[in-house]
Amino acid sequence: NCWYLPFSCVWFGVCVAFCLLSAQMSRAMIELLGSRLVKPTSDLQSLEPCFTKDVLKGKTILGLYFAAYSSAPCVKFTRVLTEFYAQCRAKGVAFEIIYVPFDRTSSHYVDFFFTMPWLAMKWGDPKIEEVTSKFGVRGYPSLLLVDQNGELLTNAGRECLTSDPTGQGFPWRGVRKSRLTEFVQTYNVYLWILLIVVGRWVVTWIWEFLCWLWR
Repeated sequence: NCWYLPFSCVWFGVCVAFCLLSAQMSRAMIELLGSRLVKPTSDLQSLEPCFTKDVLKGKTILGLYFAAYSSAPCVKFTRVLTEFYAQCRAKGVAFEIIYVPFDRTSSHYVDFFFTMPWLAMKWGDPKIEEVTSKFGVRGYPSLLLVDQNGELLTNAGRECLTSDPTGQGFPWRGVRKSRLTEFVQTYNVYLWILLIVVGRWVVTWIWEFLCWLWR
């Protein structure tokens, strides 16, 4: 049985390397999100901190959800995402979501976060800007999916879930937002202002034209 000893050593080395690689992946995500996140207390009266390393333990897919309470599309999509999240948990999918808040006030942040079943970055955390900048997020709601190493799987999670509500293609690896979608999300407010101004001008012009006809 002389062959057994070197085989055991090789197998032990492989296991150690795998454990070290897994730990390295977790460290990458901790550096990205910070060492602590927050979650609601059981009575939904306050928030309590939790360690990022505990949240990510055993998770292979992480969703970064960029949203704000003041946005109606965010409120609507949160309901859709909540249902999908519950389905994933029921199936035992190693999937977790982290809310990255764009809320303007802490009260809006707390009120909105209490409607979510996952975890969040703390409001005002400087890491929020780092995460946003790293993935080039320009608008919300946006759902990004990353792996344990922080590598981007898709930046079009919202669009993918909307078109694939059962998640048959989850985690939609390699799917990217179109340039048109990024443009609309980036300049959403300005497009609405432009639409209102142009719409008002068109209505005024039509009204003046009708008045001219009735003279």
